[in-house]
Amino acid sequence: MPIELPTEQLLRDLEMRLLDPDFRRDTSAVLELLTDEFLEIGTRGRHYDLVSIVKEMSRGRSQPVVVEDFEVRELYPTVMLCTYRTIGATGRAVYRSSVWVKRRGRWQMSFHQGTPIPDPWSSTS
Repeated sequence: MPIELPTEQLLRDLEMRLLDPDFRRDTSAVLELLTDEFLEIGTRGRHYDLVSIVKEMSRGRSQPVVVEDFEVRELYPTVMLCTYRTIGATGRAVYRSSVWVKRRGRWQMSFHQGTPIPDPWSSTS
């Protein structure tokens, strides 16, 4: 089912906020965008719940990334799947997927996963 552009743009904007290193250090702002039952599976396979991801974000270790191929799919009228690729300053590429749910009129991320993209020129790929 096609997604209305305003919803797609809104979710892209929310994702961009959560990728912004300055925004990530603002615990109260981050908490507004994540559900209480939030779960993340990081690029190294580590699981994070709401408390642990907020703590990790507040440490300020993240760097700016370039976002490519951003897409939104409707799973249900109040549930959206965002997929995209990020490329960090080191050239490391990661496929990302996020599930957003709309509750009480606002969108919040419920799940996020980052999957490293193997370097095609690496002998270990």
